[in-house]
Amino acid sequence: MNSITLKNQSQNLRTFYSLLFITLLSLSACRGEHAWYEVRTADLCKDDPTHVASLYENTYERYEPYNIVHRESTGYESVDFEFIAECCLEFSGEAKVEYGLLTLKFWNTKEKRPCDCICDYKMTFAMETIYDWKKVQIEYIIR
Repeated sequence: MNSITLKNQSQNLRTFYSLLFITLLSLSACRGEHAWYEVRTADLCKDDPTHVASLYENTYERYEPYNIVHRESTGYESVDFEFIAECCLEFSGEAKVEYGLLTLKFWNTKEKRPCDCICDYKMTFAMETIYDWKKVQIEYIIR
């Protein structure tokens, strides 16, 4: 190989790695504002087949959060809560912090009709500790 070919290969490699680096940076930026939290939901009836009806059905309204727990660890924290709803549903949510208030919103994502039973669900918002908040507000959204 001559020196011109090696020089062209070297330039091509530098161009390739520069483009790769820019692409990786843009992909990490595409995570957007929701990158600081993750939402998980557990259907407690599905996880425990003996758990047919909610123990709290007569105590709480549907979709009313209870057993709210805040946990902290290095760099991360979570807010867990439970609620009752019809069986066979799936949920998602979003988190937002403004003026020291952490607002957690959740909603049903399943379009099919729910099953004819009541179930407990546990929802967890796992978050990076990047925002300072003092209070939490949890809302169910009808979509």
